Amino acid sequence: MSETCKSPRTVLVTAWKVATAVLPLYSHRFSPKKFTQHQLFACLVLKAFLKADYRGLAAILKDTAEWCDAIELEKVPHYTTFQKAAERLLCIKPVAGLLGETVSQVMGQRRCVPLAAIDSTGLESRHTSRYFIQRRSRESKPWKTTEYSRYPKLGLLVDCSNHVVLSYLTEQGPKPDTRDLEPTLARLTPGVRIEWLTGDAGYDSEENHQICRERHGIRSLIPPRQGRPTDKPASGRYRRLMQTRFNKKRYGQRWQVETVVSMIKRRLGSSLRGRTYWSRRRDLMLLVLTHNIMIFLPFNLIQQIKDFYRANLSRFPADFMFQLTAEEVQSMRSQIATASKRNIRYRPRAFTEHGAFMAASILNTPRAIDVSVYVVRAFVKLRELLSTHKELAHKLAELERKASSHDEAIQSLVAAIRRLMQPPPSALPAARPDRGWRPCRGSHP
Repeated sequence: MSETCKSPRTVLVTAWKVATAVLPLYSHRFSPKKFTQHQLFACLVLKAFLKADYRGLAAILKDTAEWCDAIELEKVPHYTTFQKAAERLLCIKPVAGLLGETVSQVMGQRRCVPLAAIDSTGLESRHTSRYFIQRRSRESKPWKTTEYSRYPKLGLLVDCSNHVVLSYLTEQGPKPDTRDLEPTLARLTPGVRIEWLTGDAGYDSEENHQICRERHGIRSLIPPRQGRPTDKPASGRYRRLMQTRFNKKRYGQRWQVETVVSMIKRRLGSSLRGRTYWSRRRDLMLLVLTHNIMIFLPFNLIQQIKDFYRANLSRFPADFMFQLTAEEVQSMRSQIATASKRNIRYRPRAFTEHGAFMAASILNTPRAIDVSVYVVRAFVKLRELLSTHKELAHKLAELERKASSHDEAIQSLVAAIRRLMQPPPSALPAARPDRGWRPCRGSHP
């Protein structure tokens, strides 16, 4: 359903452009003006992407002058400059603007989220392995037997259609999730409206249903499982509604937020380097922003084309773009490259040569420009091939007409050339060897 960018340079440049659209050039008018806030934020995102520390980030930038040139960084900052920039930039207000910019870039003109999911997860605040703790506990006088009881806790509100984080909440666990719903919705990106919100039983309470449905106009979908098991109706109007009209099919998409948690931990790491409570909160905010920037890159080109097409339908007549038939969609299906039938709501549309030229006029990002140039060159090359084949066929017909009264050898030569111009027949698949268990001859009567 979504992909993440794996290029460090592309993530660095994209973070720089996102910060350029939100943050001012300098923090105040008396700034030394050696480095801009856009450059420092891009370097912090690169630090989270590469799972490095401040000293390691400075060393990496010194070795990669091309990356510094991409964000117009003339001199590599001292590692303490990155640490001070993190304290200044990774606060609630700047992070809210940066998160809103990434969400708006991914969603484009769309502001309604059909289905969102909320969940929380804990991260490691140390680097001691569980194997080490288990091994030390076997000693006669162990000095390390238990893990830490406190851990950083990250709450996420995710769009189930594209895995983009819409809101977040940084806390310290262990702590129940019941009271986390309201502050998470309070940090929702302005202008974004959610139709359905799913959550696990940890968010089950009548108050949470009232917050979603009566204050924010969101249809909540939370299983009523809090409390002791009983056959009696649940307390509260909305909890009883969940017992009688619980949509299991829609609730089944709640695992999308679990996918986002897995993406963050696998790609950006599950342990934080911060030692204090506030430094760990900054690390959690940086993880959320880096994840959205990695998600934003693959969606940018597709979303630009969709938004431009919807806003300019008159520019794409039938000979510029057409919708594929059901048979054509079925012939294009692949087991790993296309979505399943239940996740395809509409048949895709295809551009003709003129439609591709029209769509190329809206692509303005560096990667999109490269793609548009490639598309235009592909259509030009295709036209050259078709014209070459037409000229060759015309010359062969003229040669055949002139050689009709000559030797049969010329006729056979012309026929051979015509056969070479035709596409080769589809090769039949090779017969697969027999595999499996076969009884030996003579082993049984």
